[in-house]
Amino acid sequence: MIADWLLWFGWKALVVAANIVLGIVLMAVLVAILLLCLIIYSKIVDLFAKELKDSELGIVRISFGTCDGKIALEGKRRIPFTLPAKKKEMVGEAKSLLLRAKADWHLLKAHLMEHFASEIEEEGIPPDLVKREKWVQKLARERDFENLQRFTKLEQVEVEYGDKNGPIQLRISTLHRWDPEHERVLLLDENLTFIFYGLGCEC
Repeated sequence: MIADWLLWFGWKALVVAANIVLGIVLMAVLVAILLLCLIIYSKIVDLFAKELKDSELGIVRISFGTCDGKIALEGKRRIPFTLPAKKKEMVGEAKSLLLRAKADWHLLKAHLMEHFASEIEEEGIPPDLVKREKWVQKLARERDFENLQRFTKLEQVEVEYGDKNGPIQLRISTLHRWDPEHERVLLLDENLTFIFYGLGCEC
């Protein structure tokens, strides 16, 4: 009786162990396939990508209809930018809009900070995430942009088409210090006129 029970228990333990080993092997195979797919994809991207040095934007990379690079809008910190591209060349009007944004950045920055300050006034700040939240709210009320900008970070600039055949527009993405996972977007048209400010998922 005891021997039968031990035999049954041993068999069940063996089956469970075999299932665990099989699961680990299948997971390892799946991870290996995913890594292989990523490597193949990166190789395909490299195959069809074109890297060139632009006299005004520096080194850019063009692939699959986009042009990527980095640009310094203020100071030395460079942030990523994306422009539309056609036939392995960046779209001229998109590049011009990006360069206009760089030239007029002091005005765009003030515009961006004004919306940021208004957002703080209207929505407040989570007190458990930012120390001295009352001070930050005071900075917003007084429009002290020099100190207020410590609490938001410029993340990316993108020139895109409003729709498939529509005019281009400029998308400036920022991250708040108390909300690093959800970007806020300032959207401007081809004349750098305001279209939208708010969460990126809403525009």
